Amino acid sequence: MNARPAADSPVNVSGATSDGAAPGAPTDGRATTARSHRALGAGHATARPAATATEAAEGQGRLPRPPAFGFPGATWREIAYLLANLPVGMFGFVYVTSWVFASVALSITVVGLPMLALGLLGSRQIGKFERWRARTLLDVHVDEPSPLRHRAHGGFFP
Repeated sequence: MNARPAADSPVNVSGATSDGAAPGAPTDGRATTARSHRALGAGHATARPAATATEAAEGQGRLPRPPAFGFPGATWREIAYLLANLPVGMFGFVYVTSWVFASVALSITVVGLPMLALGLLGSRQIGKFERWRARTLLDVHVDEPSPLRHRAHGGFFP
């Protein structure tokens, strides 16, 4: 005599129920609890339902979706920022050291102090570029530095 499982008990191809019991076998409370947890997907990935015959026929002529980038756009902008740090940092270092050393060496002449002031103005422009880079690539707002005071009388001393 062939025993059939209860209507609410899922049966796989081999004839056994999903909780591992033989068809028609009595189940205790633990098996029922395990079966209900499995039905809810507690801790397990839910199985994808099998495609119907019409879905399988429609999908035969389509190409699979092309692979997409694995990271969101913000991650790629952060990577671009990090990769640009080396050349920008090297340029800034060379610029500042060359202006400072040249200005200090020429400070005994009339040319040294104005050259140091021009180097400072150039460094502020490099800082402006860095703030722009952080704002566009990282979405970080860095406050502008205080503006330089322009003297009305045009002299060097107050």
